[in-house]
Amino acid sequence: MKSEMRKAKTKKHKEYLSIMLIPHSQDRVRVIKISSFYLKVSLLVAVLIIFISGLIVININLSNHKKSLESNIENLSKLNIDQKNMISEKANAIKSLEEREKIINYKINQFTERYKDMAEKYLSDEPGSKTNRSGDRTERTFVDDIRVLKDNLDELINENSNQTKDITGLAEIEDKLKKYTATIPTLWPAKGRLSSRFGEREDPFNYSERFHAGIDIAADWGSDILAAAEGTVITAGTMPGYGKAVVVSHGHGLTTLYGHISAAVAKEGQKIKKGQLVARVGSTGRSTGPHLHFEVRINGTPVDPLKYLD
Repeated sequence: MKSEMRKAKTKKHKEYLSIMLIPHSQDRVRVIKISSFYLKVSLLVAVLIIFISGLIVININLSNHKKSLESNIENLSKLNIDQKNMISEKANAIKSLEEREKIINYKINQFTERYKDMAEKYLSDEPGSKTNRSGDRTERTFVDDIRVLKDNLDELINENSNQTKDITGLAEIEDKLKKYTATIPTLWPAKGRLSSRFGEREDPFNYSERFHAGIDIAADWGSDILAAAEGTVITAGTMPGYGKAVVVSHGHGLTTLYGHISAAVAKEGQKIKKGQLVARVGSTGRSTGPHLHFEVRINGTPVDPLKYLD
């Protein structure tokens, strides 16, 4: 019986955990008994709490990381879309530029060929060239044709400055054209009213029909007379019927005459530029008042100056 009670006490003793508190200021020792069952439960609960807290922290971190990843994915998706749109726009722009370049190159080549062809026809020194100014053609037509072609070429070149290499071969031809067109009398030689035209008219002295070989420009006495084109002065003196006059040769049989002048400014043998002062308006010779009598002649034959003047 005593043995059983001792075993029971021993068994009962094992179910508790004693914690002794020994204070420094007191002699009394405190003993705290904790049931081993509650201790195990407490430890388990603590472990569970720590585990759950860890899971919550991990879950929160994962959630935040997920949101960050989703945000990054969304931003990357938008960036990807923007890049695709940009690539598409660039591709369309490149395609448009390529098509535009093809069109410009085609137009440049087309006008270049026409330009060269016209230049060769007008500027060639070979027989049959139109530079001899013979036949029924006029330099006025030539000037207009070249002006249209040249203006169009200049527009194309300005649109695509990188294409200048395609027309570098025209430099020599262009220089010849400039020199050639400078010798064509397109500049009005005096400021004033057109008082008489080229052709048959009533003679102001005897009132009979008479051929008028030029045009008359009514102007103030002493006003400027300018060279209608570049050339060389071959006459600067008095001519029958014209009074004082200046005659300028422009080459290839083309000459201009400035009659009834009060004084010649240019001298014989002098080379002059288009627009250069050559004489002063007067009323010398067979004249009824101050004016300029202006003629254009091809191989000595008078032609209508209005076909040339701008």
